[in-house]
Amino acid sequence: MTKVDVTQRFEQLRNSRKHKLHRINGAMKIQLEDFFEETGEILSSFLIEEWMLNPGDVLHGGILATAFDISLGFHTLVLEREKTIVTTNMQVQFLKQVPLNAKLMIKSKVVRNGRTLVHLYAEAFIDDEKEVAATATASFMKLVESKTSESKMKV
Repeated sequence: MTKVDVTQRFEQLRNSRKHKLHRINGAMKIQLEDFFEETGEILSSFLIEEWMLNPGDVLHGGILATAFDISLGFHTLVLEREKTIVTTNMQVQFLKQVPLNAKLMIKSKVVRNGRTLVHLYAEAFIDDEKEVAATATASFMKLVESKTSESKMKV
């Protein structure tokens, strides 16, 4: 897979009719920053806006978990073009507060792409800092669609 392929697929996912601005995926405004062909890693980002903050005026932990879920889901859908996927498991470790107006950078990689599950790992950084703000592991299931029902998750 090339950087051009990943960029095109990423934009296709972002611009799909299911990625509506009034829903969380659209409101988060994910951006593709880079794709590393040699490792298969994807670097995505989110700009931290005021609505994402907790009462302590830093990024809400649930929003950070959502950013991981969206990034890792996009990574999976870049690989599994015609598959429907669902998150089956995600674990997040919060290591550092993320302030308003920061650019949250998430670098993700596939640990294993099996027959039914894709396992991923990601690290989040603030702007261009080297210190990790959070880490996550997640698994996504590739669903088999029945002939009688069409999934709403397919992109």
